[in-house]
Amino acid sequence: MSLSISGQLISLQDADPKTILQRYLSDESTKDIAATYGITRQALGQYLLRNAETEWKDAQIVRAIARKEAAEDDLDSTEPLDALSLARVRERLRAAQWDLERVCRRIYGQDAPPAGAN
Repeated sequence: MSLSISGQLISLQDADPKTILQRYLSDESTKDIAATYGITRQALGQYLLRNAETEWKDAQIVRAIARKEAAEDDLDSTEPLDALSLARVRERLRAAQWDLERVCRRIYGQDAPPAGAN
């Protein structure tokens, strides 16, 4: 598989989408994964969309849920947070919720069933 980004030909012929997704699910950043292939994170995302779209979406959902739960754990912690730490945790929570609303609308977005509906 070759991608053309900004006039450059980027080869991912030997890349295995499953290996990339495992690395991503192990909390490795897309920036670091892309660097090992000598490509940009945008090229990596494009490659995953073309070669493992459903799995890529599922992996993004898993990571967003993990970020959301970690932020909720931090808010629920018995350790007191200073104002700056509290603001950062709340922002991390909002960012994770925003991601979930985009990649999993059926459950977290506007397409979610009303509360209490079965």
